[in-house]
Amino acid sequence: MDIINELLNDTELGSLEEDLAAVRLNDLHFTDAEKQAAKLRMEQRMTAYDRTLRWRHIGKAAVLLAGILTIGTLGWRAVSHQETGGLAQAERIVPRNLDMVLTTTDGHALTLSEGGELVCSELGYVTIKGAGQTLTCKPSANNAKQTTRDNGLCELRVPEGKRTQIELSDGSRLWVNSATTVSFPIKFEDTERCIAVDGEVYLEVAHRQDCPFRVEAGGLKVEVLGTKFGVTAYAGQTQASVVLAEGRVDVVVGDSARYQLQPGQLLTTDKGDGLSRVDDVEAYTYTSWKDGLLYFNGTPLGQALDWLAKQYAVDINCSPNSAHLKLYGKLILEEHVEAVLDNLTVIEPIVYKVRNNQVFVDEK
Repeated sequence: MDIINELLNDTELGSLEEDLAAVRLNDLHFTDAEKQAAKLRMEQRMTAYDRTLRWRHIGKAAVLLAGILTIGTLGWRAVSHQETGGLAQAERIVPRNLDMVLTTTDGHALTLSEGGELVCSELGYVTIKGAGQTLTCKPSANNAKQTTRDNGLCELRVPEGKRTQIELSDGSRLWVNSATTVSFPIKFEDTERCIAVDGEVYLEVAHRQDCPFRVEAGGLKVEVLGTKFGVTAYAGQTQASVVLAEGRVDVVVGDSARYQLQPGQLLTTDKGDGLSRVDDVEAYTYTSWKDGLLYFNGTPLGQALDWLAKQYAVDINCSPNSAHLKLYGKLILEEHVEAVLDNLTVIEPIVYKVRNNQVFVDEK
């Protein structure tokens, strides 16, 4: 720590303080052991630079920045807008502000507040919890089979730019991503638990040996007894996938092909020809969006930007010249999309501009 303080107070470093001021860390939390290890790594690397005075200081500065990046893992934002293609405060992108809507079994449409969460009870009630909002919907006086919704299911529509959670009547939990629709009963039957998904969800299914849990999504039928897994099946996309974090799942593709996944496996299927493949993966990198993180391992920039456009409810246009660029590492989903785009300009040779509230990304 003394070396770091000495470095920051050294008057011979010229513009180092100004350069460091142009970088900010994301609000991350680390254990004391992680902090101490990072300090030791920085100090060890600094002592290796023992050349002329000027080059020694430059080496220390570079290592200090490398240490910061080790802690932040791509979680820093360059503020120099001329170099990074970032935007001034007055040019902030305005996302579309769309509402989350729950349509109940009796046909009523209810708007959920930002950060709202649904809780279903075994008594047939659904409670909407959110910032300044708690609303309990009682069962219809008529039997569910006589309601205005033919299938007797509730439907939750989560638009672009929003995410939420659902606690189902059996205690299972769903994390619902942007641009996703989930259909589910307020109360499950005694012999079967079924929901339908158009979009992306992560599920932690309560175990019931005598009552399987089924998810229908984009031509996939996933059946479990109790486990943790993610499903991605957007209607407008050519592929659908299931990734397993814990337990075991059976997946039926189309009418016949059946797969049994083990933890750490990803099934991807082409909706057109029905061809599927199973790969061994790090499951969390496919479900970390629920924790505000994105992991890249050779992900094309164009694909990543399409995903970010849904997350932030903005229009992002990627030029053909830059769409093929591969991304690696971890990206933090900050509150504002400008911060995320600024981070991308640091790890890839790209710039972005905003015209008429649309983002245009190109190679630098």
